[in-house]
Amino acid sequence: MRFRAATLASIALITVALTGCAPPSRAVVMATKPDARSGFRLAASPWPCAEHDAQHTSRTRAVVPASAPVLRWSSQKANEPEPAIAPDGNLYMSGFDSRTLAIDGNTGRVNWEVPAESAWVPAVLVNGNIVISSAEPVLIDQQAAVTMTDSSGRRLWHVRLGKPVFKPEEGLGVSSPTIGAYGTIYVAVDGQGLFALDPVDGRVLWTFSAANQLGQPTLGQDGTIYELEGFAVLTALKPDGSVRWRAKTEAWAGTPLAVGPDGTVYVQEPDTLRAVAPDGRDRWRLKLTVQGALGIGRDGTVYAPTPGLQLSAVSPAGRVLWVVKHGSHAALVDGVGRIVIQDGGTLYAFKPDGSQLWQAEVGEGTGAMPVVGTGGTIYICNDAGPGSVNAWGGAPK
Repeated sequence: MRFRAATLASIALITVALTGCAPPSRAVVMATKPDARSGFRLAASPWPCAEHDAQHTSRTRAVVPASAPVLRWSSQKANEPEPAIAPDGNLYMSGFDSRTLAIDGNTGRVNWEVPAESAWVPAVLVNGNIVISSAEPVLIDQQAAVTMTDSSGRRLWHVRLGKPVFKPEEGLGVSSPTIGAYGTIYVAVDGQGLFALDPVDGRVLWTFSAANQLGQPTLGQDGTIYELEGFAVLTALKPDGSVRWRAKTEAWAGTPLAVGPDGTVYVQEPDTLRAVAPDGRDRWRLKLTVQGALGIGRDGTVYAPTPGLQLSAVSPAGRVLWVVKHGSHAALVDGVGRIVIQDGGTLYAFKPDGSQLWQAEVGEGTGAMPVVGTGGTIYICNDAGPGSVNAWGGAPK
């Protein structure tokens, strides 16, 4: 599940009894025909959703500046985690006071805002619509919800998916939306299950029931849906919600999965980076501490961050290529293979061979991923510094 950076203390408070998953319920309605759903696919923008795409590669076609960027603007309105970016350059992200904001990527001006309690990273679609997952108050309870708006913020539909087991203010409960090839929306709700929604009207197509904590849904190129359950199971689901295979794991559901260009699923276990083939068999295991969103290069190289420690480059065969002594919660890969991380108050860019390209002092980060927008502008959520979200771009010529 796409979470705010979790502390070891908060993880230690979570005690989950693993239970067997009930079979997924069958579709209660027929999905809208694929040709009618083409406009609901993920937008071809620099950063349309959490970790950039359904495989969570954190790789964009946009190119970061070749030299240290300078501050373009800052805003105190927005909150963590990272924004989603539309093709027109607008940012969509969580704001303070339980709002989702549309921010002009060039100026930082808020264009509109809509209510969305405890919202996560939205997803931007080809037709300009925005998908927002959130946990909203209902009387004295919280309810997981998914909302679709148009590009002006007008609500198109809204559906509630049940009460999460864990409290959203602890950074748990509801995942960011993951968008499938034909626009199917996947959202995980702790203690309820994984929901597949029709993007046209929000109807639930099927539910994979799970009583445990769940991870962010991650898709393979063939449409397989990968889910982490609790502390012990990696599940692969077919596009109809039935189980393809299950494998034991020591990974916590809050750790991000990622899928490489060859279909390998990368799993972060304690002190181990594990590579799993699409059929569920292990490809390799590497003794390596990884804690954060992986970056996957176009050639399959895995960039594995460890906060406060290091960034490691690992080949698709499981061999460590290089290590730099700068830690981070996330690794971003740009269109020419440069890797960007934030270590404390410093932003670093590295070439594909691990040599440093530049560094810039940007203020203490929240643990959210830096993202790249139109023209190579880098957007960062900060705890300190000029503002809560800041735009850093190339120096004026």
